[in-house]
Amino acid sequence: MVRIFRIFVTVCFFLLIFSGGATAGSDSDSDAYSDECIDIKGKAYTNTIDTGVTLGYVDLKSTKSKKSKKSKGINYKCGLFGTTLPGIEIDENGGIVLSIHHTIVCKDHTQMELTTNATIFWDSPEMVSGSIRETSSIFVVGGPFAGWSGEAVISGTIDDSVLNDLVVEDAFICPDGS
Repeated sequence: MVRIFRIFVTVCFFLLIFSGGATAGSDSDSDAYSDECIDIKGKAYTNTIDTGVTLGYVDLKSTKSKKSKKSKGINYKCGLFGTTLPGIEIDENGGIVLSIHHTIVCKDHTQMELTTNATIFWDSPEMVSGSIRETSSIFVVGGPFAGWSGEAVISGTIDDSVLNDLVVEDAFICPDGS
């Protein structure tokens, strides 16, 4: 039964990405950014579907670039898949520190791979709700921004140990990763 559920969730994930529910803005052509970084803000929503595995979507929008006065704009709604990597630690403040690999895929075939270090602070010993702070290295491996890279700072809440609401506070991608 669990296997059928996983197959169902995977099919729904791909339908979200390749249906009208996940769209790129009409101004997403990377040629306009040939030498400019793009600052990004957004929100992500994920559910834990299995131990150490999350599935959801992310809504990303570009903001005015810090490195350029010109900004054409992107508007992505993308699928998001995350897996927790082995090795969990406790930091000096009692936070749970773990590494996560995220894959983001958008309708225009933009694919981003994120290597993320996350710290979770639980509100109670029962680990029912808490906060999360993530720092990520971004590598764009497909689509119009392939070869670009950058960084992101993400924070949010965890409810019932399965529902994550996250805010992309500060992120950018650049043609050369600078």
